[in-house]
Amino acid sequence: MGTVDVEVKYFPGGPAASAAAGSYVCFQDARNYSQCVGYTNNLGRITLSNVVVGSFTVTAQHPQVWHITARQTGTLPAAGQTVPVTVTLPAMAPVRVTVLRGATPVANVGVNIRTSLYPYFSTEARRTATDT
Repeated sequence: MGTVDVEVKYFPGGPAASAAAGSYVCFQDARNYSQCVGYTNNLGRITLSNVVVGSFTVTAQHPQVWHITARQTGTLPAAGQTVPVTVTLPAMAPVRVTVLRGATPVANVGVNIRTSLYPYFSTEARRTATDT
């Protein structure tokens, strides 16, 4: 058995931590044994002990938006070793949409958005013409 030192970062690089809690981390080892192991500290780090030699996958949740996750694979080559793994959460940003009919903003129009994280469209918001 060995150790995996996990660091979870925001894109493009700061530690994924918040005042309330860090990133929630789950782990799957070479035996396909899965376990959620806890939260990262204020530096975005957590240490996983007693990891079985072989391949593994670490999954981390965004500290404030739990359905945003990132995954990183790695390999523990031999017993007694420590392997560092960095998991980088995907970039997040607000999207501003103005629906036009010609050059005029259209009020109360539903906008469906499909992101790279989800293979389906979802209605995110309804706005008025003054909210363009």
